[in-house]
Amino acid sequence: MPPDRACRTARPGFFHEPPLPKVRGILTPRGDTPEPRVQQARFSAEKSPLMPISLACLLVSMSSPLSADAGPILGDLTVEGVRIRYCADNSHPLELVVIDAGGDTIDQGTRTPDPAHDHCVEWQVSGLQPGRRYDYLLHRAAKGDVPSELLAASSFQTQAPPDARVPVRVGFGSCANEGAGSSSVWNRMALDKVDAVVLLGDTPYIDTTDLSVQRARHRAFCQVPGFARLAREVPVYATWDDHDFGRNDTDGRLDGKENSRQAFLEYRPNPSAGEDGEGIHTNFRIGDLEIFLLDARWFARTEESEFAPGQPSLLGRSQWAWLRARLAESTAPFKAITTGMIFNGSVRPLKTDYWSFYPHELNALFELIAELELSGVILVGGDIHRQRVVRHDTRKVVGYDLVEFISSPVHEGIIESANQPHPGLLFDGGEVNMYVQLEVDPGGPEPVLRSRFVTATGRVLDERRWPLSQFTPPGGK
Repeated sequence: MPPDRACRTARPGFFHEPPLPKVRGILTPRGDTPEPRVQQARFSAEKSPLMPISLACLLVSMSSPLSADAGPILGDLTVEGVRIRYCADNSHPLELVVIDAGGDTIDQGTRTPDPAHDHCVEWQVSGLQPGRRYDYLLHRAAKGDVPSELLAASSFQTQAPPDARVPVRVGFGSCANEGAGSSSVWNRMALDKVDAVVLLGDTPYIDTTDLSVQRARHRAFCQVPGFARLAREVPVYATWDDHDFGRNDTDGRLDGKENSRQAFLEYRPNPSAGEDGEGIHTNFRIGDLEIFLLDARWFARTEESEFAPGQPSLLGRSQWAWLRARLAESTAPFKAITTGMIFNGSVRPLKTDYWSFYPHELNALFELIAELELSGVILVGGDIHRQRVVRHDTRKVVGYDLVEFISSPVHEGIIESANQPHPGLLFDGGEVNMYVQLEVDPGGPEPVLRSRFVTATGRVLDERRWPLSQFTPPGGK
């Protein structure tokens, strides 16, 4: 049991002794990282063989806010593995120990932070069992006469097996800063027991492609106590929008975007990141929901659209080919196509960064869904500092009306001029400190999606039930 969890259940006089490891797996080595080595997991107070759980918990809680480190951050979490990222402030070796419910150490490995990657390292843990909870300890490895120092103690639970048919809950948020209001939303997500977090961009605000600033802003964002507590137990997936890409309302012609991508990849342990060093698009599945995180910045206006000669592309040919392939092979009942920007055209005056500003690309998306006869497709966006539910009139093309969920903002900034009319507007809100919760329940006669717009205080602004049959074309799959 990790100290931070144990401090909620420990009784006076109860002590925790770190178990001797029984290694049955191996952490995937990365680069020139030394091979994992077997040794007893040590706390910073290891001169005493026993440590009160409350003391271990105190040490962990004290270390994070005062440290220049960031993490740990859980990344892609599957039925058999997980990515764990940590960004240190020096090159001292770090060691991760993963422990099962029986107290056995099943995985262990050391990484040496490299300043070329802002001292960020990653462990790819594999060979885990589906639907199981695991504890993990992360500490600076012992060196010479210096004992190991406990940096984090937490836990995670692998995804349930595909045939388990258990409900899953995902939190979507955009437009966040390091303030108390944003932190309260991360706390709410934890209280609501989301199974995954999706950052839709402007998380954080950076507004430059200077690599040192990009790194500093990502690190500061990950150090926010509410986010840090959430990210060490719940997997975080992310795309970017304009402000974390580098500039307000910008596109792929932005100078220095390679720096933005480098910093993003250092701090965001996504399953993948574009192709051939271009873009950051990725996808992942959790239960009966597959999420496609598109990159609407990297390729925008850098090439001609394949769907309209003389018109600029938004996604670029390579990302379109990737999306087509991933959608075609998806077997998830619900499929969320997600970007930082929104899809519909009801935006504030003079705004140019939204899907409907590229109508040929938006129509191509609708036609692709129709061509593949996909059921269960929904749209998710952020960016506009308002929350909305918009129904798109796509029945004649797709076979059903697509629904768009807009989640913004996590912080306190509302843009009233974004409250524009739309013929398919089902809900509009101007609340601060909120997120969108999408829950898929596979039980019953058919899978059901439930959407909730939730504030930091737990107030539900809008809640709707969407059976899969509502998003199924004739003969769809």
